[in-house]
Amino acid sequence: MRVVLWSTNYYPYIGGIERLVHNLACELMRQGHSVLVLTDAPRQCNEIRDQVDGIEIIRLPFSHALFTKQLPLIKKTIQSATDVLIRFKADLVNVHGWHESMAFYQFRLAENLSIPFFLTVHGLLEQPHYKTLACCRLWSMCSAVSVVSRSLMDALRLGNLSHTDIRLIYNGSQISSIRPKMPVESFNNLLCIGRLSAEKGFDTALHALALLQHRYPILSLTIVGGGPLYTKLLELTEALGLQHRVKLLDYLPPHKINEIIDQSSIVLMPSTYESFGLVAVEAALRCRPVIASDVGGLKEVVVHGETGMLVMPNNPSDLAKAIAQFSDEPHLISEMGLKGYRRAIDFFTLEVMAKGYIAMYKGE
Repeated sequence: MRVVLWSTNYYPYIGGIERLVHNLACELMRQGHSVLVLTDAPRQCNEIRDQVDGIEIIRLPFSHALFTKQLPLIKKTIQSATDVLIRFKADLVNVHGWHESMAFYQFRLAENLSIPFFLTVHGLLEQPHYKTLACCRLWSMCSAVSVVSRSLMDALRLGNLSHTDIRLIYNGSQISSIRPKMPVESFNNLLCIGRLSAEKGFDTALHALALLQHRYPILSLTIVGGGPLYTKLLELTEALGLQHRVKLLDYLPPHKINEIIDQSSIVLMPSTYESFGLVAVEAALRCRPVIASDVGGLKEVVVHGETGMLVMPNNPSDLAKAIAQFSDEPHLISEMGLKGYRRAIDFFTLEVMAKGYIAMYKGE
């Protein structure tokens, strides 16, 4: 098959959807399919072509044309996207992310071309953007819709959204060729990975660490990611007197994620919302237990008491209590880590994920 993956953002922007689309593209190519990624070119007026890991990428000024309200550029961008799909001889288009600005272009191409479109919904914003005309038109024109968690599927149903073919396809992560290192049965190193934004709850992790700092004097926390809250998290770290216990690192390239996970004992995901939680899968595939908020798709990735623990969101005391339990019962670190690994192998690998997408593309 000749597959176009249409994502709002792509490398060098690194987030959950971007990593997922990249992983899916690599796996589809490994299985012999041809893949092209179509994405936005922020603040640009022209088409940009490049490659990442052998994947052809075409960036067009979708958002710039709309936000600047340049009608000639909007028309040119629609024509350019049409030409890209025709020139690539696409068998199908899989849209990842459901955003009003992109849907404006996507439903127009779906109208004009006899190519099946598929929509993968990765999350819903707080505002009901999916009720806008562009998003509703795209939804109705897609041959099938996939969601990344049952939690997200339930949210769509509560929004009175239905489709004749809606599927659950969990996100997957690559199994490294390097065997995971079993964690030492101590919990000296805690780890958070993600965009430094409010919904990730990294401030909760800092407050939890502050509650434990006297009881566990060698406990440390590493936070990996960039984003708008970097300065605020740095200031909070200093205000809590944790500057010698906390490292704030910038984004890491995908091939470095496993390395930083291997250096940790436990991975924390104190998010206030996650439609899925790819970091929890990446941690499990490195035999690391996860302490996560009892929200959204995290409840489907982390099995409480088996592969990790679920805690109340925005509750440093509850998070601190879960962290302390691993100290009091250090055997849980390796036991839960191994159970998480086995479960991830069964449900959350790239092979399992790609199988679901290929079945959707074929209508099976």
